[in-house]
Amino acid sequence: WPYKAKEVVTGLGVSDPPGKDEEQQKEFFEKFPQLKERKCLLYLGRMHPKKGLDLLIRSFLANYLEGETLVLAGPVDEPDRYLTKLLVETKGMDEKIVWTGMLSGDLKWGALRSADALVLPSHQENYGMVVAEALSVGTPVFLTDKVNLWREVTEAGAGVVAEDDGRGINRLLKDWQTNKHAGMRQACVPCFEEKLHIRNCAKRLIQ
Repeated sequence: WPYKAKEVVTGLGVSDPPGKDEEQQKEFFEKFPQLKERKCLLYLGRMHPKKGLDLLIRSFLANYLEGETLVLAGPVDEPDRYLTKLLVETKGMDEKIVWTGMLSGDLKWGALRSADALVLPSHQENYGMVVAEALSVGTPVFLTDKVNLWREVTEAGAGVVAEDDGRGINRLLKDWQTNKHAGMRQACVPCFEEKLHIRNCAKRLIQ
């Protein structure tokens, strides 16, 4: 009362990725040359307890294989015991885990373009803008079913989805290590264009 409404989730959407692929990757590797010959799994976002980084880091260290690096990029949202605990766990492991700090502009896009895959192990995520950004440059995504874009990713075959607990994160990591995402790159951009581009999200909102 006084009216009835049919609820529809239209999504936020992002625009086309800016800049040039090769130039952005070159800038990223100039800043982080130790990553150039590594197989990198990228986390890009806030350092916050809800992001599931503790599970990701423990799983990565427990299952580490030579030649792999977990890249953690983003601002520190809560510089308290949570972050301190993560830093202590990764002390002296600079080859296995690289903390880049906040990345923006071409450096951010260079990281997304250079990564073997993006990971988002969140316990809750309304949209997951970084997922759309990764897909827009052809980078497959590994995420939990608490990220609200997981259905679009699964339907398009543009990534891998699991639960947001220890078992689920372990499965995501092992699927990445065994290259379950091989062949998924070709599905990433079409998934972005059809479901996550701001142009189409605006059309759905108008409809």
